[in-house]
Amino acid sequence: MLSDTKSSHVTQVGGNVFADLGFEPEDAFALQAESRRLIAQAKAAMAEFKFTLAFKLYADDLSLQDITERLCAAGCINALVGIGPEGKVVMEFTRQSFRAERQSGLP
Repeated sequence: MLSDTKSSHVTQVGGNVFADLGFEPEDAFALQAESRRLIAQAKAAMAEFKFTLAFKLYADDLSLQDITERLCAAGCINALVGIGPEGKVVMEFTRQSFRAERQSGLP
């Protein structure tokens, strides 16, 4: 069985598809506003990337404060930094981007 794939109506850019579907004007406006809110929320959620860098420092003289000060001086002001046993340093970052491979923003 074949189905008709031709559209008989296309909502114009900036138009309200809910009004075009026959909803009352107040309902169409509310549905459009909620639709836009949900789309914006989904876009924001998809654009956030978290990543962690973990490595070992061999310089015993660096404290957590020294590391965070150096990161800040280099422009990296939003890393969550932790120091573990035997000089292990872990930094967690959250960045906004459309693609993960282009979003690090590290100095």
